[in-house]
This record gives sequence, structure tokens and C-alpha cells, in this order.
Amino acid sequence: MTIPGNILRAPGTTVRLIAAEGDPGLVATARQLKTEHASWKVFVLPSALLAVLAALVTALVVRRRKSRGSSGQLALRLPRDFAADSPF
Repeated sequence: MTIPGNILRAPGTTVRLIAAEGDPGLVATARQLKTEHASWKVFVLPSALLAVLAALVTALVVRRRKSRGSSGQLALRLPRDFAADSPF
């Protein structure tokens, strides 16, 4: 087994290892776990993608509202051959 870490240990040295519950082959030293912390860099790409999505949705909403006209209602266009006295 390879012991994680960057310290050269002499043969026969006792090392306290901690194994993951679900995968006993995944081990770490107590010192490694003590100094481990989450990196903020893992949130950069998802945050950027979320900002792009928000900008696209905002642009789409603004574009649709502008196409409706100043009253904010959809304009109904009838075909030219539509009879004025038609029940439809």
C-alpha cells in the first residue's frame, strides 16, 4: 500500500491512517485530513455559467417585451381576406 503524503518515512514506522467508510482502499493520514479544506476554485465555472444563463434569460425577456409593443399586449393580426361579418 502507498501511504499518501509527501514525507519520507523509515521502514517500520507506525502511521495513523484513516480510511473512508465506503472505500477502505481510500486512506489518508490524520495530518492530511486536518489540513484539508474545500477550494473556492470549484465554484468559479458554475458561477460563470449561471451568470451567462441569467443574462440570456434577461435578454430574452426584454426582447419579448419589446416585441409586444408599448401597451404590453400581443397584437392580433387578421388575414386580409377575413370577412368583417364572420362569426369567427
